Amino acid sequence: MEKRRIMNVLLYSTGEAGERLQEMVQNLVPQDKLEIYKTFEGFSERLRKPMDDIPVAVILAASEDDLLTILSISHLLYDVRFILILPDRDDPTVAIGHSLRPRFLGYKDSDFREVTAVLGKMIGGFYYSRKAKDPAAAHIYPVRNMMGHQPHYKKFAS
Repeated sequence: MEKRRIMNVLLYSTGEAGERLQEMVQNLVPQDKLEIYKTFEGFSERLRKPMDDIPVAVILAASEDDLLTILSISHLLYDVRFILILPDRDDPTVAIGHSLRPRFLGYKDSDFREVTAVLGKMIGGFYYSRKAKDPAAAHIYPVRNMMGHQPHYKKFAS
């Protein structure tokens, strides 16, 4: 059986919410596959370097200024699959967040369970198989079976 390959995960976070997020991501991603950045300069410099694979990133915008700074490097995020965590739920903030085209939008005041669930799916299910082996965590993050009706779309010949 082929072993699943886990992608590198880049984490940019600051502040108290950043510490909570970092702890949850560290429980999910193996240490050798996680790159943590506490400064925007370090994070943007990493995005400018060549990468072997298309990485997965988790980006926490701790404030509106932080979000606007992230917006200024949106061109560096073009080939990066990322989760963006917004500082608030105000309409202008959410609009800016959507303009960056993240795979998932979360919020700083949440408990980050949705973020870690989405991240787990993005890195190939490592998260789910790890949590399934831990009976204490099974009730918090249940592994769901994706059986059932799945819509299929056909391309029509023109």
